[in-house]
Amino acid sequence: MIKIVNRRVPLDLLCVLLLITLWLLFFWRIFTPNAANQLSLKEGDFSGQFVAWAVYQAQRLGAGQLPIWNPYNNSGHPFLADTQSAVFYPPRLITLMLVNGLTKPTAGSMYNALQLEMAAHVLLGTLFMYALLRRLLTADLRAGCAGALIGALIFGYGGYLTGYPPLQLAVLEAGIWLPLMLLALHEATRIEHVDRLDWRWIVAAGAALGISLHAGHPQTSLQAIYVSCAYLAYRSWQQKYSWRTFAAALITFGAIGGGLAAVQLLPGWVFSHQTAPILRSTRRVTVFRCTILRSSSCPALSAYGHRCTLAWSGWRWHCWQCGDG
Repeated sequence: MIKIVNRRVPLDLLCVLLLITLWLLFFWRIFTPNAANQLSLKEGDFSGQFVAWAVYQAQRLGAGQLPIWNPYNNSGHPFLADTQSAVFYPPRLITLMLVNGLTKPTAGSMYNALQLEMAAHVLLGTLFMYALLRRLLTADLRAGCAGALIGALIFGYGGYLTGYPPLQLAVLEAGIWLPLMLLALHEATRIEHVDRLDWRWIVAAGAALGISLHAGHPQTSLQAIYVSCAYLAYRSWQQKYSWRTFAAALITFGAIGGGLAAVQLLPGWVFSHQTAPILRSTRRVTVFRCTILRSSSCPALSAYGHRCTLAWSGWRWHCWQCGDG
């Protein structure tokens, strides 16, 4: 047993060092001090939204203020209530603290800082996936390390995490916590043929969910919730847990994650329900009541005899005048 442990630690450590080395090579143009070789992420949502918002947030936090309202966006914008602002996301707070401590929160310094934050999340994602797969592949040491390494590389560099999500930072930062959730749920359900869980790991899974929800992309976090709940159900069936134990674990997992993220989710929920008119009439509405082109501002004749202007509420279109969608 001692020989196995002594062999296992260096091999896992070697795989982790290899992941870090490949990560440095993949993002070397971001890390290099040579200006002639440097490359930056393409301008778009990354620069126009995430960098701009992070600069404002850093300025407010540096002044000892909570960034609740942004007065510079048109007539004002409920900054904290917008989930993609990620005001309470722990890694973002660390980034802003370093920017405020080492330099001034300007567009240039924040652009570089968020690029490093993006790259760090890709590394975290590969390490989380390696840990998950290493825990699942324990039958053979070498095969397990090789399989976990390949799986981590595919997860980190297989196209998704290095495609669109780095430019839409919230997608990347919400998604990389899924392997950690699954790992915690797996550890919580390792007690075989006994209707008992390791609740410490259920709490850890809920904490990972809470961090994901703070990252600012609820759609990605919701997909992670679906996968996590399905895996918990599978493990409960595999370990022959009762439905009460499964239900208690599921509720605890969701309550901890939602509770930790409530400070962000509740304002976001109110904001999303107040930015578009919602039909409150009891009359039934059909899709033919307001036949108009799907444009953010496109007047057209409707069945009510007036010209309508559409607003997108996030899941359907609404007419501002008649409320139909």
